[in-house]
Order: sequence, then C-alpha cells, then structure tokens
Amino acid sequence: MRRNSLDGFLAIPYDIPRGCAAGYMPEMNVLCAIGDYSVQSDQPLMKHVKVTITCAA
Repeated sequence: MRRNSLDGFLAIPYDIPRGCAAGYMPEMNVLCAIGDYSVQSDQPLMKHVKVTITCAA
C-alpha cells in the first residue's frame, strides 16, 4: 500500500457526508498517484483516495 502525506494545512469541519473529505486542486494532487487520471478530463482521480486526518505534533 502506497502512502502519501500532506502537511501544513488546516482541517475545517463542513456539513458533508460522514466519511467524506474535500480539498482543493492542485494542492491535494500529491495524494493521488501520477498515473491515476481521467483520460476524458486529464484530471487526477480523487474520488477513491482514503485519507486520515491527524493533529500536528
């Protein structure tokens, strides 16, 4: 299993379904493998990325 990380951002709660997360591109692109993109839109596939949000030390 490949693991990527992203630091330096603030997690803010929003009224979205439990188990979902949202973020902006291109900042979140690091969470998606470079080869995982849509051939139709040439955009990264982000809908099935599992994320874990933890507190900074």
